[in-house]
Amino acid sequence: PEPPVLTPTRTPDNAPAVEAPQAVDAQQEKWEGASQFSDGRSVGASSVGTEMIKGMLPAKERELREIQKRIKMFAKEMLRGQEMTALATDGQLKKCVVTMDRKLKNMKLEINQIKRSIELHRIDEIHQGTEPNDIETPLDELCSTLVLNTGECITFRFTTVD
Repeated sequence: PEPPVLTPTRTPDNAPAVEAPQAVDAQQEKWEGASQFSDGRSVGASSVGTEMIKGMLPAKERELREIQKRIKMFAKEMLRGQEMTALATDGQLKKCVVTMDRKLKNMKLEINQIKRSIELHRIDEIHQGTEPNDIETPLDELCSTLVLNTGECITFRFTTVD
């Protein structure tokens, strides 16, 4: 903003004097008073931003709670074990049971009474649908593929995209 224009006036003894301009209204005076002690940040903008964030917080909290609820439900289901369908490289579908240990560190697969444990940190990638493109398994939009750090892939096929 431009500096205020100072107007010369005369004091009663006719000595020249300079008078500061008057505030236009009480709101301007309030802003000017606040800016005297400001550290350079906009007082009004931070107040508006804070109020906006407070208004959004309950929605974010609800969203976070919903995500936590879904994760908790998933973990409980996986602890009990879920019957799934594994897709072999030749396209054969095989029923399997997938469980997780109590510490949620290992996934256990059981196909035809053969059990295998996979440490979750060994999963490098998770793909949905027709990816990854470079594997032999015939994938479609109902597939989900785990790529392990060994390069091995495990594909599950679901009945719906959900």
